[in-house]
Amino acid sequence: MVNLGNFIFKTTGIMTKKTILRKSEEIGLKTAEILKSKNKISQTEFQEIFNSTLGKKAQKIELVTDRNATIKALKEKLMLSEDNAKCFYDSNGSIVIPSLGGNDKTLLNLRLNDLQGSNLVNVAAHESEHALFDAFSAYSKLFKTFLKYKPIKNLQERLQKKYGEILNMKSLEFQQKMSFLTNQKEVFGLNKYHKNIMEHTGFESTKSLKEFIQCILYGSKILEKGKNKQNLIVSSELKSTLKDEARAYLVGGKAEKLFLNITGRETAGLTSNSELRSELYTIMVKTLKKEEKRAFIKWILQKLGITPSYKIEEKSKKLYNKIINAIKKEQQNSI
Repeated sequence: MVNLGNFIFKTTGIMTKKTILRKSEEIGLKTAEILKSKNKISQTEFQEIFNSTLGKKAQKIELVTDRNATIKALKEKLMLSEDNAKCFYDSNGSIVIPSLGGNDKTLLNLRLNDLQGSNLVNVAAHESEHALFDAFSAYSKLFKTFLKYKPIKNLQERLQKKYGEILNMKSLEFQQKMSFLTNQKEVFGLNKYHKNIMEHTGFESTKSLKEFIQCILYGSKILEKGKNKQNLIVSSELKSTLKDEARAYLVGGKAEKLFLNITGRETAGLTSNSELRSELYTIMVKTLKKEEKRAFIKWILQKLGITPSYKIEEKSKKLYNKIINAIKKEQQNSI
């Protein structure tokens, strides 16, 4: 029986989200099978996994393991400064840098020499999802098609130059803050105690968790009071980024459990930390969608000469300060 997702990919070069997840999990499983017999995987071996999974279309993704080459690409493609490019590289276990369209390739940076076992399998599947989404998703292809038109390309370049560095640093800060304040610092490993993110974080309801996320957004200045145009762009871009991150963490967690299964570890009834993070990011996306709408309405009001209300932003900042002060007090008492 012909798989519809594979047929669409072979005939059009486009992957559905379901196909991206399935192919990423397949890459994770093939990586796990190699690691089962030996502790390391070479760049050549991983490239062969990509070739066998994607066929000739694997050439649309460039695999690199070198730090300097990746930092150079971050500066050229994302317009980051030298210091921020290094910071961005060092703050991530591996990186995918999107292609700019045309003959440019999606860059997949994997630290094959720095990771081992289930962690490596998790990252391989996770970063493969990002790479496949950039190289083959309908969304990405449509965006790159629009960039062929000079006015749209010029607009994108202006926005990238003005907001590119801000967006990357705010995205990184937001994810780090949420991970720390919800006690989701560990990406790898299995969680024996909590089956879902609500159990893990201890929030009484999804609504209260969303309110907490909102206070992080305004309290740590991911979104800033009065900067409605910037908030619209930031919330929209973060929403898109975290949707992809949620899928990547989901497939990474599943691949990690596959590796543990084939190496003799029981995972039945256990949830991976990556799967929990995927669930958290999905709720973050829903919160950002609401903030995107709020920023748009306030931006329009400003254009009409009407001063919008900022009560929600002020309330969120006060709540954030209370949380931070409570954490500091607890830390001092524990010394």
